[in-house]
Amino acid sequence: MYEKILVPTDGSDGARKAAKEGFALADALDAEVHVISVVDTELVNTTTYTGTSPKNEARLKKRAREHVDALADEAEKRGLSVVRATPKGVPASRIVGYAEDEEIDLVVMGTAGRGGFKRALIGSVADKVVRTSPVPVVTVRPDKKDSGETV
Repeated sequence: MYEKILVPTDGSDGARKAAKEGFALADALDAEVHVISVVDTELVNTTTYTGTSPKNEARLKKRAREHVDALADEAEKRGLSVVRATPKGVPASRIVGYAEDEEIDLVVMGTAGRGGFKRALIGSVADKVVRTSPVPVVTVRPDKKDSGETV
């Protein structure tokens, strides 16, 4: 049923929590895990007045690779088959595009834990993925103590 599970990460606690859930599902289903961190082109392009900064892009790519490697190493320690990816693009669009291109069966990702006005103002990668993904998406909310929300 689910042979390929995509686990996007931005290095946050919420993404790590979601990854653990994704790894547990992959283990139970004997599925391959794809760990992805998108190098956000909007961040690359908005950090300089003249457009893309190769130095900034390299820094963001390095950070994305570190996020992927940390989770992928954890998945491999569990005995899971892992594919690592750090594509460049707009995160929500690139996650959905990757799911289509790689014939992913399920996406497991964290949410920022924002609600109401903050969510409307800031937007949500998870929300955009849920609305546009061609495959099921499991979202994992952070603990309230991790998200800054009051209990």
